[in-house]
This record gives sequence, C-alpha cells and structure tokens, in this order.
Amino acid sequence: GLFYRSTFSEELPKVFLPDSYSLGTHPFLFVTVLSLGFPCLEMYVPDSFIAEYRPARQFPLWSSQGWWLNRWPFLGWLETFLKVAAWCFVSQISLHGTEASIRGYSTGAIASGGTKEGTLFSLETRLMLVATLLLSLAILDRIAYREVISMMFVFPNVFFHWSVTLAMLRGRQNISPWHLRAFLALMLAGDLVKLVFFVVHDFNIKAVAKYILYILVFYFAATYFAVLALDYLHSSNDEAYASPP
Repeated sequence: GLFYRSTFSEELPKVFLPDSYSLGTHPFLFVTVLSLGFPCLEMYVPDSFIAEYRPARQFPLWSSQGWWLNRWPFLGWLETFLKVAAWCFVSQISLHGTEASIRGYSTGAIASGGTKEGTLFSLETRLMLVATLLLSLAILDRIAYREVISMMFVFPNVFFHWSVTLAMLRGRQNISPWHLRAFLALMLAGDLVKLVFFVVHDFNIKAVAKYILYILVFYFAATYFAVLALDYLHSSNDEAYASPP
C-alpha cells in the first residue's frame, strides 16, 4: 500500500502517520525524516512514481500535509545526478587576475569588442541570461507543484545558473572555457535524459499541456547546445584552448 495510508472525503484527504514497518523498510523516507524533521511524516508518499499529487495544494504551504514526496524513477534520478555533477564545475568557471589571460579566453579578443569572437561570446551570454531568467520562474512552478525533492533541487540549480551567467557578463577574460563547457555538456545531457523520461513515463500535468512541457525542456537543451557550439566556434583558433588546464 501507500507509505501514508489515506482515506479521501469529498473535500480534503485525511493523512495518517506511517507505522514502524514503513520507516524501517524505506531508508530514503527515514533519511528524509531525519533531514526535515518529524512533521514530514505527515507528507503523502505514493507507492510508485506519479506525475502529480493535487490534493496537497488544498493545504497551506507551511503545513507538512501541503507537501508530498514522490518516488522518482531511475531516469529522474539520472537527470538529477547529471545536473548536480554540472554544478561541481561552476566554482571554477569564473577566473580572476592574470590567471584569466592564461587559462581563460584570449585577451586579444577581449580588447576588441567588435571582433567576431566578441560578438559570438555576447550571443552566448545573452542566451544564458534569457535561459537563467526563465529558469528562475521554476521556483514558482515548484511551489505550485509541492513536491519536496523538486523544491530542494530548484534553488541550487537557479543559483548556479546565475553564477555562470554573471561570470559570463563580466567578460570572456573571466571565464575558464573548459569548466564552462563541462557545465553546459552535463546540463545538456540532463535535459536530454529528461525528455526521454517524459516519453517513457508519459509525464503529464493537468494544469499544463503536455507539449508545453516538451517545448520548455527542448528550449533549455537547445540553449545549452547553442552556447556550447558557439564556444567551440569562436575558440577554434584560440591558443588558450589548445590544451585543458
């Protein structure tokens, strides 16, 4: 049965605490209880993966019953791990001082803002800025969705995207190309896995048309690919890219 046995009335679901057997046989639930505290015991946890749990929205945000904990399948976790791996490169993307001229983009292209290389990097930055702004709206979406893991993921994801975007806005001289490319490649891989996840599990939310979900994920995947391709394009003749740091 369900971790949290529920009986539904016409208005609100009644949620009961799990017995000791439920906690003992589901380690992830036990870890979540330790992390979030005893009140999370009142959260709804399905027996298997489901796309959404709308009854949680009938409770206030500050109530543990207003949130739920999904059973994400392998593809969902694979997407998450790929994107978390991308975050690991963010701290090394921004360079400072003379190190930027050694490991970052060539200073010759920086000095002449009207060069082809400078124009391409400007396009890269604008693409990342638009994607980051749209991604920031995902916080509101996760608040409406009310799922704990998704909510815990969205904040660092938005933070790291802003970190990358702000580093790019400071100019090419402040960027480590190899770390930027690693970030973009892993984020791209994560979104490609997400598209497969949507197809395999027929992911669908009542409030949003299915094709909208596909378009949004495809947009972000296309953005990562475009920025990655542009980065390779304008650096093909740059000696600073000849070998990894």
